[in-house]
Amino acid sequence: MVCNDPRVAQYIRENFVAVATSDLEYVNRKETDRAEYRIVQKIYAQSPYPEAYQGIMLASSSGQLFEHYTDYDADSALEALKRAKAEYDRMPKAERVLSEALRPKDALPHWEPSREGVIDIRVTKRTMPDPRIPELDQRHPMYFHFDYLWIKESELADFVPKEIAKGQKRTLAKKYVQRFGVTNLLMPEGQAWMLEDLKDGSLVTTVTSVEADGIHLRLDGEFHLDAKRESNDSAYDGKLIGHFVVSRDKRKMVSFEAVALGEVDVRRLNAALHHAPGDTLAGAVFRINGTSANDRMVPSGWHVAYRDF
Repeated sequence: MVCNDPRVAQYIRENFVAVATSDLEYVNRKETDRAEYRIVQKIYAQSPYPEAYQGIMLASSSGQLFEHYTDYDADSALEALKRAKAEYDRMPKAERVLSEALRPKDALPHWEPSREGVIDIRVTKRTMPDPRIPELDQRHPMYFHFDYLWIKESELADFVPKEIAKGQKRTLAKKYVQRFGVTNLLMPEGQAWMLEDLKDGSLVTTVTSVEADGIHLRLDGEFHLDAKRESNDSAYDGKLIGHFVVSRDKRKMVSFEAVALGEVDVRRLNAALHHAPGDTLAGAVFRINGTSANDRMVPSGWHVAYRDF
């Protein structure tokens, strides 16, 4: 959220080398002998928030941590950036720069799933306007969120009814309901959802027509999630409707568009994220992803709902 502020983005661009990654990439790794692992663990060890690796960590290449910022206020984030820059400038060069020469084998292997034969769908989501939600709240509609949904081309046949005729329906397998509903695609970030949080849900496709460009289908979905644990005490109830076209041989997705709207009820507020009552409406739009380098992202729920992918 804070990096949406142009002042913060500009200061980072002018004074830091920015790296965006998942904290899961560096926790419980087996390659503990790699220099990259040692440097990152050294930075983690200096954090005032034990085992809280998320947020913005400002450090030197030598592994000296200056700031670990976890709030959502752009003004204080900018001050933290300036403090870190000033402290870095005061350090002798010998202390702020990594002394050892790094080699390719010092890097951790960063695994990324293959995109071959994958239909990549971008999800844009935001909370609906609500006068109760202040700008500091991560659910404020000024903050829009991206995520990604992957479907294999080899899975497309699962989305098409056995009989290809107008009005024919097909209820999709549970794994697709989980992929759409559990990976936080339907609401802004803030809570971690697990497979067991999906209490009820369905996805049904209906043939609307068969045209020269392919099989036209309607997609209807319902989702009910409920989590009751320390990290997430909240619920979601929502519906999804969409239209997509699959080639007649069921091997290609010609087009895909869907929207979802649901009520999110955060029963236990997180002071770092929420500054208003817990019930809000959240919307999401699904479209085929772009092809630029910035669009090449892995779904955030990869470790949850893509275990058999």
